[in-house]
Amino acid sequence: MMKVEQGMTFLQKIWSKIGRKLNTNFILIIKNKYYWCNLCLRSNIDQFKVIFEKYQLKKANN
Repeated sequence: MMKVEQGMTFLQKIWSKIGRKLNTNFILIIKNKYYWCNLCLRSNIDQFKVIFEKYQLKKANN
């Protein structure tokens, strides 16, 4: 779980600098597992968090 949080912090630093509407997909690798994530950021890092966690957990449960 620590690696997920570290990844979140890293991504927050990148996308908070962009500070604009953004829709994109990215692949996150955690402990050699691939997570396909959809990122919908509307200059609100909390919204980004919620969407990221939904996709990450959905993928992890499959």
